[in-house]
Order: sequence, then structure tokens, then C-alpha cells
Amino acid sequence: MANLTSIPLELLLKISSHLSTVDLGSLRRTCRTIERSLFDSFAKEFFSKRQFMLTRPSLQALVDISKHPNLSKELRHVIIGLEKYRGGLQPTFDFPDDSAYKKYQDGFIDQTVFLDLGLARDFLSEAFKNLPNLETVGIRNYSARGRWREGPDALWRSYGAPTVYQETGKNLPPDLGHNEGWDLHRLALTNLVYALGVASSKPPNLEIIFRGRDVYSPDNIFCFSRVLLDGMDATLKGFRSVILPPLYLRDPGWLPSRWTRLAEEPALVTFLARINNITHLRLNFHSRAMHERIAGLLMWLALPAPSCESGTSGDSAQASLTNNVMRPVGFPHLKRLDLGMLRVRGDHILRVIAKFAPTLQELNLWKIRLGEPNDPNSAKKNVWSIFFQSLSKLSGLKLNHLLAGELSQNYYQEALVGFRVARRNGNEEDLGEEDIGDSEDEPEGEETGKFERVVDYRFRDPAFLERLGKRVIVRWPPPPPLPESNAEDDEDEMGNEDDMENEDDMDIDEE
Repeated sequence: MANLTSIPLELLLKISSHLSTVDLGSLRRTCRTIERSLFDSFAKEFFSKRQFMLTRPSLQALVDISKHPNLSKELRHVIIGLEKYRGGLQPTFDFPDDSAYKKYQDGFIDQTVFLDLGLARDFLSEAFKNLPNLETVGIRNYSARGRWREGPDALWRSYGAPTVYQETGKNLPPDLGHNEGWDLHRLALTNLVYALGVASSKPPNLEIIFRGRDVYSPDNIFCFSRVLLDGMDATLKGFRSVILPPLYLRDPGWLPSRWTRLAEEPALVTFLARINNITHLRLNFHSRAMHERIAGLLMWLALPAPSCESGTSGDSAQASLTNNVMRPVGFPHLKRLDLGMLRVRGDHILRVIAKFAPTLQELNLWKIRLGEPNDPNSAKKNVWSIFFQSLSKLSGLKLNHLLAGELSQNYYQEALVGFRVARRNGNEEDLGEEDIGDSEDEPEGEETGKFERVVDYRFRDPAFLERLGKRVIVRWPPPPPLPESNAEDDEDEMGNEDDMENEDDMDIDEE
């Protein structure tokens, strides 16, 4: 008589895929034969990628996994969540009973002492020494979806966070950078990179992904001392892909104008100078960031890197200042560049692309608003069409993959930008050879193609971008109503700037 131990493995895996996590655990415990049959798929699903908090119980679980003879080989992606115990909660109003309050207070004290003593670094370094296949380390301020066994909205939360909720009735919120105590968004990166250096572990990918409207300044995220950076140098040089969160570049106020334009955020620039071997860089910016600061950072990024002959290699850029400008980086191996959530002139982006044209193969542009604030004729100029046609003419450009989406233009009145194409993704042959001419207004009629806000194309010849540029169309907003005449008023009141930014990060390839 057939039973679960005698059926084919494919059928057993199919049956187990319909079980919840709790039921799957019960099935695995029925006998050794079933446990051995399901272990590989179980380990891959639950242990190839895990998220942990900066608490003793959570990081102890990471250490235990790293010492397991099989699970340690499966864990390839380690994420540090920013869950944080809050102080000052009242037992009467915030907790169901005294026991829940006491457990929460014990957790708050334990996390505080754990971080005060620097034990998080020790736990992380011990774990990283025993993870031979580690590929990606990351930091997140959210819990991602994808736990399909518990339903479409179930989240992969940091290890230990569900237990805290079960025992206290309180969810641990992510650190927002303005609560009492530790700033975990700053501490997490420092501890993570330092622990990798101590463990001599060099995963190629670093992902820092923050969601929401909270503001994170580079001065707080990239808070490294010079001595600490020197000890992390080998780890930072080992990164090949670096994804950064939406950065809030502030108006420094007290800095001279040339420093404002070019020196930018010293903490961010110093960090970028240390990751000179990357092949993929993602830069996102907070919508409330000062636009002039973003433009200045791009101008600095576009500066030619100092040559080795001059005695100032890119590796020593973090310590050098010339005329109040941090020495630029080279990124000689950069193949993919992602830019998202910024408002600048098109030529600022073109200069950056031109610098990396000999090696750049992929370009992602997401939620970018081009504007010409000093051009009185820009109100009806299709600046994105000009941008793509200028991009196609850059000398030495090796680009063969473009993803562009949620684009807009103009500084003071946003106009949505799309593409008149038959399909949103494909190869250059899918665009067609016909020349439809320059179009500044949205066409009428289905025969002209769709208005696609997102396009994703692969191509062999960058000249394809010129054809794509001719298919850029703009949905112009209606003109503002004429002010009513008022004999008592000598001047019209200036309207408010239309700011309709979306706070989502460029996370199009996230789960």
C-alpha cells in the first residue's frame, strides 16, 4: 500500500507546497525518511535568505545557523532589520497585562546593553566566519512580502519579531532616526561592514533599502571614522553591487557656494570613494532633498578621476581635497547604473553617463523629473526626447539595456512623460523602423501606439536610443486659470510649487 515515504519526491514536494509553515513542520517531524526528502527544499525556502534584528536572541539565531553543518552552506543573503524597542511606554495603557510589560521592558534593556557593549559586532563577525556561500548583505526598515504559505499579504519579518509580538502584544517599529537611544540605521551599516572585515568575508553585494517617507541623511548612514574605514577597506573594495536608499541631501547653509556645488555630502562621497571596484551602483534620492545638492553630487560624480601618474589614485580619494572639492572616483568597472527619484537638468545625467560610457552596459532611470528652471521656453519643450537623442550620440557609449519608467519633466508644473510604443519591453526590433517624427503632445488614436510609462529594451546599437527619443510623448497639464482682475491688488500672488513626488524607492526588482 502506497504511503508518503514511497511516493516520488516530486509528488511529495507538490503536496508539501500546499501546507502552511506550521503544517510543513509537522510533516517533517513524522519520520526521518520524510525529513531527509524535504530537507533540501525546506532549507532553500527558509534559510537561503533571512532577516535578523540587532538584538541578542535574533543574532544568536544567526550564529546558530552559521554553525549548522548544512544550513550554513545554504544561507546566502543576510538582512539586518531596523526593529527597535521603544522606551517610555506605560504599562497601563500600552500593554494587555503586567507580564507583557515586563517582557517588553526586559527586551528594551537587553537591546540597549547589547548595543552599548558592542556585542552586535561580535555576534555578526562570528556568524560571517562560518557562512562560506554568503553573497549579499543588506539593511531594511521594512518586512518584505513573499511568505506565500501564509497568504499573499504575509511578511518575512526579522527573526524574533513575531515572538516579541506574541509575548507582549507590541510590534517592534523600525528605527526612524529621530527616537531616543541608538540610531539603528546608522549603527547597522557600521556594525555590518566592520563584522565582515573582522571575519575576512567579502560578499559581492550590499543592499540598503529603506521605504516610507522618513528622512535619512548620508551623514547618519555612512558614519565611519577614518580608522574604522581603513580596517574596512578590503571589505568595501570587495563589493561589486551597491544599492543605496533614498538619500536626503540637505542645504548646508554655512558652506561656501563652491563647496555646496561640488563637495556635497562628505560622508557619502567618502563611502563612494572606497567602493571603487563596483560594477553596479544604485543612487536614489529623497523627494525633499535639495535639488541643487543632487545636481552638485552628479557634477562631482561626472568629474574625471585622477590618474595614477598624478600620484592620487581613486583608492585614496576619500582623504583628499582640492580647492574644497573631494577628489572624484573612477568606477572603472561600472556596468550598470540606476538613478531614481531626482529632479535635475538632463545634461547633469548625461555628463555622468558620458564618464562611464566605455564600460556602462545597463541604465535604469526611475521617477526622474527633468527641468530647465532658467529656460523660459522650456514650458513646451520635450526635454526627454532631447535627452535620449543626445544620449545616443555620446562618444564611446557601449549601452545595450535601458529601463526607464515613471518619468516627468519641468520644474514648477509636472508633466507626465511616456513612450509611444506597441509594447513596453523587448528588443530593438520590437520598436519598428518607421520614423514617426518629433512629437511633443500625446497623440490621439490607437493606431499611433500606447502611452507606456515604463519601457524596458535591449539593443545592440546605442543609435536605437535616437529612435526611442522620437517616441517620447508628454501629457501636458492644463494651463493654470487666469487670475481674476482686482483693482485693489497691484501684483498677482505667486502660486505654490506643485510637488507630487512619490516616496517609493527604485525597488522594481525586489520581491
